[in-house]
Amino acid sequence: MAPIIPPRKDSEKNQNGKKPQNKKPKTLWQFAGNVGATFLIFFAVLAIYSLISGANTPAPQTISISALAQDISAGKVKSVLVNGDDLNVTYVDGTNKV
Repeated sequence: MAPIIPPRKDSEKNQNGKKPQNKKPKTLWQFAGNVGATFLIFFAVLAIYSLISGANTPAPQTISISALAQDISAGKVKSVLVNGDDLNVTYVDGTNKV
C-alpha cells in the first residue's frame, strides 16, 4: 500500500507564491552555547592528548653530588651521562636520577 501524502495547503504560500522563510535570528544564548560547546570539545581533546602523550610520567629523582659519589664508590651506579650542566645517572637496578 502506498503512503498517503496530505495535499498541499495554499495558505503555506505568501503573496509572491513562495513559501515563507522561517529564519530566526541567532540569539546571544545560542552563540554562548556554541562557544561553550567548542571549549568543551577543545578541553576534551586536550585531556585525551595529555593522557596519550605521557605527560604524567614521573620526573627523575634529583640527588646531591656527595650522594652520587657515595653511590659510585658503593658500585650502585651503572652509568653517568653528562648533558650540559645536568648529570643523568643510571643505577644498576634500572632507576634514573638527575
